[in-house]
Amino acid sequence: MGINYLIVTAQTMKNGKSIFNYQAKLFLISADGLTVRQLTDDNYFTSDWVVNKQTGSLVITGQTDVNKNGKLDYSDKNEILIFDLKTLSK
Repeated sequence: MGINYLIVTAQTMKNGKSIFNYQAKLFLISADGLTVRQLTDDNYFTSDWVVNKQTGSLVITGQTDVNKNGKLDYSDKNEILIFDLKTLSK
């Protein structure tokens, strides 16, 4: 399919402090390291992800932080995100 990227999961620091929050983000990095793209929004909690090898799609499950308090609450919205790794679009 000609897709040559690394998918990296990273937890980011909240407000520049040394305490990590729960929000894991997904990044797509080219094999040469020159291109880095954040796939999930800052207010998205990534639960799991999988690559469909037949279609070249990346399927991500998680929750959107509706009230933007940086915590996973019962009111947060469950969502499934699908990215086409060939076109790098949702």
